[in-house]
Amino acid sequence: PLLEEIKKLALKYPKYGSRMIHSKLRVRHVVNAKKVYRLYLQANLQLKKPTRKKKCLVTRRHSLVASKPDQIWSMDFVHDRAMVTAFRTLNIIDNYTRESTYFRVDRNLNSRDVILALEHLIQNGRKPEVITCDNGPEFRANQFQKWCAENNIKIDFIEPGNPRQNPFVESFNGTFRDECLRTHIFKDLLEAKTIISNWQKEYNHERPHSSIGKIPPARFKEEILAGNWPIEWYRKCGHLTSAVKSASGFA
Repeated sequence: PLLEEIKKLALKYPKYGSRMIHSKLRVRHVVNAKKVYRLYLQANLQLKKPTRKKKCLVTRRHSLVASKPDQIWSMDFVHDRAMVTAFRTLNIIDNYTRESTYFRVDRNLNSRDVILALEHLIQNGRKPEVITCDNGPEFRANQFQKWCAENNIKIDFIEPGNPRQNPFVESFNGTFRDECLRTHIFKDLLEAKTIISNWQKEYNHERPHSSIGKIPPARFKEEILAGNWPIEWYRKCGHLTSAVKSASGFA
């Protein structure tokens, strides 16, 4: 009889869970909450959690994999604040070498600032074939997409709300936040720019990176361009990662 009452209440109130049904039953007679829950599960009346469907702005068939330096870059924004103001950083990294190619720190950053950052890198002889980024307004802006088309740079948008599809810059952002932002209290924007710039130099030239044989990204790039890979050393140390294998032609 109790099971039938539970079913009737579940049919009458389709959004009620076991706790709400137990509360309704208690109005008429004393009933154990655990027994109600057991019968509720037995009848398979548990509610399904709603899943919000996200609109995908672009079609993404597969994740692109870099096979050489300056082929695929990833970029993203990180938010933080100094004692007197909040600020954002534009982080651009090379997916292959894991190098931090550019940092821009300012109170507000928009699509024009992204274009200026990339133009600065192009003037210094750096230009990617593909840029992976999220669907933020700075990257979806017509001005930025037009500039990329004019410079023969493909934009590889990830699916909305799925940052795992941009793993290289997300991993870098985590390292940047743990090792720099959370270890300093910035007095103002100028101090933030100075400390972040120093950290970027340390990250590229001193900090060993586990995915490229535990050497700094700058040295990894130099070895790639020079073509003199100490492949046996990496094999002995167990650091023969996919990037090292690809760089050396080692299957």
